[in-house]
Amino acid sequence: MRMPLTTYIAQVALTPIINKRLIGKPYVLMGQFFFRSQLIFESGMLLGYRYRNRILDFAKLFTTPGKEEDFVSYSHGLIKEHVDKLTKAESLMDIYLMPELERLKIDFFIGLPKIAMRKIDFEKVFQNAEFAAAKGVVFGCYYPNLTEQLWKNTYETPTDIKSLNEFIQAGLIIDDTPKQISIEQGQQNMLPLLEEYIRTYRPEASGLLQ
Repeated sequence: MRMPLTTYIAQVALTPIINKRLIGKPYVLMGQFFFRSQLIFESGMLLGYRYRNRILDFAKLFTTPGKEEDFVSYSHGLIKEHVDKLTKAESLMDIYLMPELERLKIDFFIGLPKIAMRKIDFEKVFQNAEFAAAKGVVFGCYYPNLTEQLWKNTYETPTDIKSLNEFIQAGLIIDDTPKQISIEQGQQNMLPLLEEYIRTYRPEASGLLQ
């Protein structure tokens, strides 16, 4: 079975934070996993946004052959239900990370720091990361205007950059300091990953790169 694109995105993003035990299964730290999952969601979102007018062709990269229309129909309703439940949507974290923490009953400022260094078996959470990528694709596809606005709020607005930098200094985000970047550049940054995936697993889909 060929690797789905959503699996590939999750694998590339999570590989750097996988730790090995002398005895037992590989693990990740929960704090790292949550923030990497947000990045995975955003990666899927950028691709969904880019290919929103070719979603049936794009969906072939991560759906069962012949089920593309079923996926598009089902996912449209699913993401609408998710967005309708949102009580706040000012940054991209409000779309994925914050609702996910709320679902797990974890407070961002109090609960998350307490469990950030907790070890969890990698195989137990990998499927969640794959789902994050798929949700990102669907969100970027069906909510392009909201995607543009939240991207701008998160990555192009100086006040939000300052806020994210403060989170980094507090130890909550361990990735490199976010830089002001346009959504166009964000899409371009995703293309090498997509090109490598198509070249390795789906060369027949090379038309998507044109």
